[in-house]
Amino acid sequence: MALTRDFRATVKARAERDPAFRDGLLEEALNAFLDDDVIAETVLEKIAGARSFYNTVIRRGEDVLAEVQSMWCCIDAKSLRPARISREVAETCFGLPGKPKVQTGS
Repeated sequence: MALTRDFRATVKARAERDPAFRDGLLEEALNAFLDDDVIAETVLEKIAGARSFYNTVIRRGEDVLAEVQSMWCCIDAKSLRPARISREVAETCFGLPGKPKVQTGS
């Protein structure tokens, strides 16, 4: 799903026209990065082709600051095109369990 407007541009435009929003952003930034521990818990939900899907909950203490669903796409470094995530990479880097080994013979 494509976004119709850049997130950064949306936040910047609102901050320029809304002093209360601007103050709130500053307060959250100061609290989050100077005084408090902010914890992001990220869970890999699935891998499909070149894409991986995550759910993330960002907390400060017991307070939930944000809940995020994101999709990441693996890009081939040479061609800059989407590249399927191999089973080996999924097992090694994402912690997916390996396929059970089939024993042959006696």
